Amino acid sequence: MFRKKDDIWGLEVCTEPSGSAGLKNGGLFSALMPENSGEPENDGPSGDPEPSGKQEEEVFSSRMATKKKQRKKEIISWIISLSAAVVFALFLRFFVFEFVRVDGPSMQNTLWSDEIVLVEKVSYRFSQPQRFDIVFFNTQTEGTLVKRVIGLPGDKVEIKNFKLYINDNEIEENYIKEPMDEDYGPVEVQADTLLCLGDNRNVSVDSRSEIIGPVPYNTILGRGVFIIWPLNRISALPEVTAGM
Repeated sequence: MFRKKDDIWGLEVCTEPSGSAGLKNGGLFSALMPENSGEPENDGPSGDPEPSGKQEEEVFSSRMATKKKQRKKEIISWIISLSAAVVFALFLRFFVFEFVRVDGPSMQNTLWSDEIVLVEKVSYRFSQPQRFDIVFFNTQTEGTLVKRVIGLPGDKVEIKNFKLYINDNEIEENYIKEPMDEDYGPVEVQADTLLCLGDNRNVSVDSRSEIIGPVPYNTILGRGVFIIWPLNRISALPEVTAGM
């Protein structure tokens, strides 16, 4: 709702007769208003003038430079994190454990082909392999093999009449798949080597073969401890405590 200017001051509007002396219509209002009343009122808040186009460009450029620096820092941070993760994974891979896939039937019924086994490497850095350990070792001609430790350095090992003898003591083997069909030995295990046989003796290529022979300590990758694949076979490898 708008009011006449004259009504702002609470005065009644007077109409001067034509030709009379004095102020014209609205003169009283003009006399009472300040000199700068004709200037437009500024209802907005007082402050600095809006930035020019050049200033806006400088602000935009500054923001973009800051974002680039932040992005660069993020990329460097990601690179450092990924590098640390790779180094840590390699450390675990070479010094702590690794996963190895079984290939072939030579360790049935303990291990089956295509099973994946967790192989730990720490214990053999502080102690020697023990009899009946399941070990993974590298060979020059057959790649990585998995067998069971039967003979330790200084042992005399012999297979006769379907039975295993270590130092002339008969060993009851409840882990082999079936009785052995061939005699072997006697042989004496040399220093710093192991005599390793497969649990499926009748098909296993192991220390009885000239291709493999005694297993040097420095070729042992580690000790198998856990089956992690397939899911229905997940379990720790059973420990063997056959008496001597």
